[in-house]
Amino acid sequence: MIFRTIALVGALVMSSQVAAAQDFTVKKAIGRWTVYRYSSDCWMRTSLANGTNIAFSTAQKNDDLYIQLQNRGWESVSDDGTYDVRVQFGPVDRVKTAYGSTAKSTLPPGVAFFLDGTGDAYIATLKGSAKIRITMEGKELADTTLGDAGQAFDYLRACTLSMKSDGGDPFSSQAPRNDPFKK
Repeated sequence: MIFRTIALVGALVMSSQVAAAQDFTVKKAIGRWTVYRYSSDCWMRTSLANGTNIAFSTAQKNDDLYIQLQNRGWESVSDDGTYDVRVQFGPVDRVKTAYGSTAKSTLPPGVAFFLDGTGDAYIATLKGSAKIRITMEGKELADTTLGDAGQAFDYLRACTLSMKSDGGDPFSSQAPRNDPFKK
């Protein structure tokens, strides 16, 4: 029993060291999901059969889980629009206010909202859920299984941990003495 505990602790330490050494800015395909780091956010996204792109994001500076939905067919979404959406996965069944965004450059229109609280707890719940469903006034925005997403959620978690541990300012150790932003 003690040997198993020591082996488990050793495996966890080794896996955290490997995760810390990974370059999360390189997009990694895990099943139908793509996971990567962009700026100070980690992203996990996939395209659904109905043309909707669903993305989960975590940030370096807060603990909320950000969910974004985009679809080229949603031409009536407005930048100043707010929309009540219902999100359901596992035991979570919440109505949230989503904020609209019209098509920008190559990005399609869509909506996004935060699940406030501990993003990591939401990731754990999502990982254990069979599906996620998001609706607005009874109309389906996204409905997809999550059975194949476990490894992608693990990678999103590892990306988040890596990002939160790197201090945030990649230039802090290289700052010259006359850096006006250095305190």
